Amino acid sequence: MVSTGVVSEEQQPANAATVQSDVEAVEGALRGLWDRTRKAGELIAELRGENASLRGQVEGLRKDLEGLKHEIARKDEAHARLQAQRAGEEAQRGAALASGERDLLAARVRDLIAKLDAYL
Repeated sequence: MVSTGVVSEEQQPANAATVQSDVEAVEGALRGLWDRTRKAGELIAELRGENASLRGQVEGLRKDLEGLKHEIARKDEAHARLQAQRAGEEAQRGAALASGERDLLAARVRDLIAKLDAYL
């Protein structure tokens, strides 16, 4: 059968139904696309808000970290000063004990010399 480009009356309702179902399918697909696009936009907006909140938290934590680093540095310096002071005090005590020991040794030497003189 040769097509003449003319649609018969029998084919018109079938074509109209096909066209109508195609239009409905396209409209359904567009509605679905629109819904997914809207949901994606809402999710993007929500995520941007969450991102901004998290960036603020990160900045606050960075400031806290810097403050803690400075505090640790101050405490390390104080610790080093106290260790140096303690080492100096221990050195003085050691020197004091050494001179105290010298006095004891000198007294013992004098006693020994006195005993030797007594025998001679």
